[in-house]
This record gives sequence, C-alpha cells and structure tokens, in this order.
Amino acid sequence: MEQIKQYDLIILGNDPEVKTLLQMVASEFTRIAWVTINDVVDVLLPWNVDHIVGPFQFETAQQVSCNSAEFRYDLKSQRIVIATGTTPRRPAWLPDHSRIHMAEPILSEKHFTDKTAIIGLGKTGLQLRKHLAKSCEHLVCIDASTEINLNQWNKNSRRDDRRQSIYLGNGLAGIEVEKSGLKLFLEDSQTVLVDEAILCVGRVGNTAHLQLENAGLSVDDSGRIWCNSDYQTWTPGIYAVGSVVGYAHRTQPDQSECELVLEAMLQSQANGQLV
Repeated sequence: MEQIKQYDLIILGNDPEVKTLLQMVASEFTRIAWVTINDVVDVLLPWNVDHIVGPFQFETAQQVSCNSAEFRYDLKSQRIVIATGTTPRRPAWLPDHSRIHMAEPILSEKHFTDKTAIIGLGKTGLQLRKHLAKSCEHLVCIDASTEINLNQWNKNSRRDDRRQSIYLGNGLAGIEVEKSGLKLFLEDSQTVLVDEAILCVGRVGNTAHLQLENAGLSVDDSGRIWCNSDYQTWTPGIYAVGSVVGYAHRTQPDQSECELVLEAMLQSQANGQLV
C-alpha cells in the first residue's frame, strides 16, 4: 500500500495564474504540494512548496495520485486547486501539415507573407487579422458567424480590404493538402486556395487526464470546469483558476481569481468547515 502524504493545499497544473497563487498561499498554509505534468524551471518556489512532476489524477475528492519518474505519489488535502489551463482546439479531421497552424504558438514565432487564411474570427482571430494585414500578400478570413465586428481590431479596415477576402456565415468544412498549397472547403461548397492556414477555433480545457468523476466533477463541452463566484467547484474544497474555468460569475471585479480563491479557503477554515 502506498504511503499517503498529507498537505494543507494541493495545486494541480501550471496555468499562468499559478505563479501568483503560489506566492499568496505560501504565507497562509504550511505544507503545499504543486503537481505538474512537466518540469518547470522559471518559478522560484517558496520554502514550503513541494514540486512533484508527472502525470496526475484524482483518486477521490481529497486525494490525488502522481506517477513520477521515480515512483507513485499519493497526496491528500482538504483543499485542491485545479489550474491545468487550456490548449487550442484541434478538429479531429484536420490534416497534420506544416502549412496548417494553431493560432497561439505562432503568434510571435512565425512571419507570414503569402496568401494566408484565418479560420475563426473571435478575439484571437481578429487580433491576428490586425497583425497580419500589413505583412501578408492576401488574407482570407473565415467564420461561421455573421455577427463579427471586423473594425474592432483594425482602425484602417478600408485600406486593407483590397488585400482581404471575408467569408462570414460560411464556416470551414474541410482542408485538402495539395502540392501548391491548401484547398479550403467552405460550408456552402465554395473552395478557396491559400498558401497557409491558421486555426483560431477556440480552446479546450486540459482536463481529460484528471479523472474528475472520481472527485464528483464533470466538464462542459469545451472541457472546462464551472465554478461559483469564489471559483469553488460544486465539490466542496475543490477550486479552479485560470483558463480551465468555464464559468465563474464575477461579483467582485476588483479582486483577482487568486485573491478570491484564497479568501474563500481562509473563510471556510475560519468557519470551522472541512475546507
């Protein structure tokens, strides 16, 4: 039988919010476990934080297991914060090709000059449209919705219109890789030829590996976890912060997620509750 280590708080994942959260909770709790799938080298850990690396999952609502390179850890706490973040959504039918890109990783790493398609005109897609409007030979912008504010991220949209093709209310149905580039199939049966394509079709929560059902939790259609205004899930003692949160009704916009979570945990402790 594996030995179970008891902690005052367990933090799961490496969302950008975690750096702030670690510094805040270190002065309030004595023993803290921070569990990540991969090693992290750019975080200065407080003295009372154990960093454990390896795949992890819930065993119960108060127990987490982690299979590190050395052996298995079994960790237990009445307070657990899920901060596993999100990744760009990648449709199952999407070909794996060097001309097809997911939005986030290429924002600052690649320079586009040829005829390029932006698939999805949400916040990220509109930001990309503004960023690429001057450098690309021609932009093809595609979104299934007709309610897109194209001027929101581009004050000089008229100047760029001759170098852009806009397809609204006409989503992407498929992509075929050809020798000369990519053929995009739209929902109305039109085809568009481009050199490269960037997908900005949303994000999904990094929750598939967590075995959340063991903790009495489930996720929404995008793999995110719903919380109340204190970022507590519907399982007492389990919280979530960062982009993995699917819904949290912010009643105190002047406070950060980390402040609200810490305040809720301390309040529950002061009230003599389990958490």
